[in-house]
Amino acid sequence: MRLDRISGVYPLAAAVFFGLIILYAFELNVINRYLEPNRLIAVSLITGAVAGTVLAWRVMRRQKDLYDKIRIGFTTWAAVVAFSPLIISLVNQVSSFGAKDVVPAVFASHEARFTSRFGASARSNLEPNRHIYFFYLGPKLKRITLDKPIWENRSSGDTVSLAVRKGGLGLDWIALPAN
Repeated sequence: MRLDRISGVYPLAAAVFFGLIILYAFELNVINRYLEPNRLIAVSLITGAVAGTVLAWRVMRRQKDLYDKIRIGFTTWAAVVAFSPLIISLVNQVSSFGAKDVVPAVFASHEARFTSRFGASARSNLEPNRHIYFFYLGPKLKRITLDKPIWENRSSGDTVSLAVRKGGLGLDWIALPAN
């Protein structure tokens, strides 16, 4: 039985697709707390490109028409690559079995920002809804973005504690601030 002849497959596929997009939106808050977000993106895009190529090749083999091969192959590859940061981040968190390590860091600065998908209203009272924290973890300057302020009344040079989770794939993220 062919996949496109099964009744109910398209609504199910649409529900899964939109469910993944919603899950991606929630996961962005965690991705903003990775200590090395560039490494997460690089690992996930390389893994997604390889997995997408293999999956696209397998799907393309079933098609007779060259146009269908290219269309379905590229769509499959692009979908796998687009959702690979979500999948790698979730796998990294689920495979993390260790406890949180409390790590000291040197507070550098804090930036409070207002962000909105729809722009700022002239009549609204603009309060910050994003808080970007810069701190030194060892010799490197790191950055995390949070929805709520965590280190109020801190000045540059103060020592703060971070609750760092060791990911199963070696990608560390800040679970919850220790203080």
